[in-house]
Amino acid sequence: MFALLFLVGFVGLHWKLILTTVVLFATYRYGRQLHEQHLIAQTADARRRADIAARADQQHTEVLRGDGHGTFGAAWHAQRRFNDLSQA
Repeated sequence: MFALLFLVGFVGLHWKLILTTVVLFATYRYGRQLHEQHLIAQTADARRRADIAARADQQHTEVLRGDGHGTFGAAWHAQRRFNDLSQA
């Protein structure tokens, strides 16, 4: 019984310190998780941008060579057939 009264008195006297400690710990844990998720999203976005840049470089090279793939992409064969039919 004495230990329970001692615990209640301790909590009553130091509740601000206890609450501050709990909030700081929760903030640290949540902040760390949030930071890790942000890094994962940032890495995925950087990878996506690098893929787009690589594809743009490839298309630019094709356009400079005069290849229609750089302008029309995968639809180049259909566009070529359309051009052939329209010229005939």
